[in-house]
Amino acid sequence: MFRISKEARLKKDILEYLDNQSDSLFFNEMLLAFPEISMSTLQKKCHELNEVIQATYSDGSVQLIINKRTGIRLLRHSNNLEKVIENLITEELPYQLAKRFIYANSIDSKVLCEELNISFSQLRRKTNLINNSINRYDLHMTVSHQIKIFGSELMRRANLIFALSTTHRNFSTIAWIENPDRYIKQGQLILNYLNITPNNSLIQSFALLTFVNECAINNNRQIIFHNDLHHLIDNTNFPKKPGFLVNWEDNDWCFFILMIYSSASSDYKLDFAPDFYALIANDSSIRRWFSIFNQHFPALNQQQKTTVLDELIRGYVTDQLLNIDYMFWDVHLNETVNTMNHYYPVFYQKFLRFWTALSDNSAAPLSEYMRLRYLFISQLVFPLETFIPTVQVYMDSNLMLVMEALVQSRIKMFFRNSFDVQFTDNIKDANFILTTSNYYIYTKEDRQKVILFEPPLSDNDLTYMHGCFSSLFH
Repeated sequence: MFRISKEARLKKDILEYLDNQSDSLFFNEMLLAFPEISMSTLQKKCHELNEVIQATYSDGSVQLIINKRTGIRLLRHSNNLEKVIENLITEELPYQLAKRFIYANSIDSKVLCEELNISFSQLRRKTNLINNSINRYDLHMTVSHQIKIFGSELMRRANLIFALSTTHRNFSTIAWIENPDRYIKQGQLILNYLNITPNNSLIQSFALLTFVNECAINNNRQIIFHNDLHHLIDNTNFPKKPGFLVNWEDNDWCFFILMIYSSASSDYKLDFAPDFYALIANDSSIRRWFSIFNQHFPALNQQQKTTVLDELIRGYVTDQLLNIDYMFWDVHLNETVNTMNHYYPVFYQKFLRFWTALSDNSAAPLSEYMRLRYLFISQLVFPLETFIPTVQVYMDSNLMLVMEALVQSRIKMFFRNSFDVQFTDNIKDANFILTTSNYYIYTKEDRQKVILFEPPLSDNDLTYMHGCFSSLFH
């Protein structure tokens, strides 16, 4: 797969890590989050990242402050990180190859090396690394005086779509595409034809799919569906190809429809033959999924069962079409899991027990992609707030009553999406004792529940409280 390189990934991870910090950090503190690299590497990558940020945001709307005395901090004002992330990825070889293979089957090696300022040996080595990713998708590149790509046209288009869609949030901002309005208009026509309510995101997505399809068609590259897909395609009632797509073959149209269904960017549903739908719905793996899910989550109502089944079938089709694995989604996996584990520990622990039981009872190993997909399905039918746990707090402070009420309100607001904090007058009912006093005034049993805070309540106090509250549910 034409994925982000290891170096660009590291810079992106550093950037996103700093964006989630509320204050400056020193490099030795940052290193705890990146144990796989050395201090010198971390410092070097941060300085390189700073150069990219300065070149990208000349107006200073995003700044990376690196100061030996105060530490490192990312500041951004009325802007996001879209452009700098684009710039990190688009200069890398995987993206540059993907960009060229949209239009051609071969690339002049000497010209590419000169344009990217790399040696031929570097080109060969990096191409071999990319081959390690794309070979499993029936794709392979060779390198001599020309770089050539061979293999499945279906997977080639899917990988090119992935490369562009994970780099650019808007098709219309891809500077090297000629006449992007043509594809945007065509995407709008297809949306209208399929009776899908348009929005900017869908228009941009459809334009990208149209662009990749059109370029392949113009270069006489034909999609041939492999044998395992024939059963799926033969049992799917595809909408008739619209007349305005005059140069598209039926397979181009089927690929387009399968991609928009698999992407789940809209509520578009495929029309399966009834017998085929029933066959999938009664598959042993899907029945096992429901059985184990019901052991770890509340019983599903009929609407929730339908939602889950639709998503599981979408996953089945996606797997059949793309032979998909975690690499399509790993850009979001760690961030998503860490966020849920940190802010919604009860929900995540329920899911983790479900996932472990499902993995133990599956004939074949389950991928990380499946873990993320099932995590999304779980929160689709049981929103995260469904399992917000209650924490009982006894407050004992030397504050005026009005000030104490203000502190309580701030705590409730701060934790409203993670914990239902309830203040109790009975110390025996409390999970924790929140106090401004020395904890030795409490009994030995109660001391274990004491949380000392400094009026009027600092961010450090709230962070410490979060850790204490979370410990109840991990």
